[in-house]
Amino acid sequence: MGVGGVRAATDGAFSAGSDDPYDLWHPWTTRSGIDRMVAAGILACNPHNTQAWRIAVKGDAIHVHSDPGRRMPLNDASAREHFAGLGCAIENMVIATGSAGRTAKVILFPNGTASGHVALIALRDDGFRVKATRNVHTAGASGPAAARRRSERSGG
Repeated sequence: MGVGGVRAATDGAFSAGSDDPYDLWHPWTTRSGIDRMVAAGILACNPHNTQAWRIAVKGDAIHVHSDPGRRMPLNDASAREHFAGLGCAIENMVIATGSAGRTAKVILFPNGTASGHVALIALRDDGFRVKATRNVHTAGASGPAAARRRSERSGG
């Protein structure tokens, strides 16, 4: 085994599909409240699979921050893809909010566009339940669609 093989083994490349990065895939739909919403955001599609967000929960609010350490300045010099990924995380959380019986108000760039604070999702528990036939977070014949989505094409 060469240096690359040793590096792959120590970085867990041969044990893909298990351990911490995959902890949210299966139980996220059994979570409730804000934990369910944040889990849905973390599992959002994102360019280059960078998960370029930091999510903080304070009371009934979810704060989404850009993680500048995960930007890709050579591949995405304008940060267009970076912000598209952040938007996917925000959208997933808003959709999960409805299926959890809450409503959300999204405030984009609450501290201005120069800030890394991309969104504030203010939550309200008013008992409103979303009943949609084609919601990525509602169970279908083989379970919730969002829980089956993968960022790779192995089909696993």
